[in-house]
Amino acid sequence: MSVRPTAKVHAFCDANGRISYSDQPSIPGLARFACGRLEQIKPIVEVIARHAHDGETFLVPGIPEAENFHEASEALGRFINQFDQRRCGA
Repeated sequence: MSVRPTAKVHAFCDANGRISYSDQPSIPGLARFACGRLEQIKPIVEVIARHAHDGETFLVPGIPEAENFHEASEALGRFINQFDQRRCGA
């Protein structure tokens, strides 16, 4: 996605844990986990997310390995908690 660093974006992940950004507040099939300026969100995501084998894609840790929806939800919850702690400076 090509957006200005100061633009408001929403950060999402899909069922496989792939992270993406959009100016749309809701995208069917994706879970939104953050919103704000790209220049604030992306650096945090890039620190706590896992790099995919392609070296460009970022993944929510634990989701690709999850055996069911419950495990994936727990992994997303842990990721959101880490994100919020870093964003709030805790």
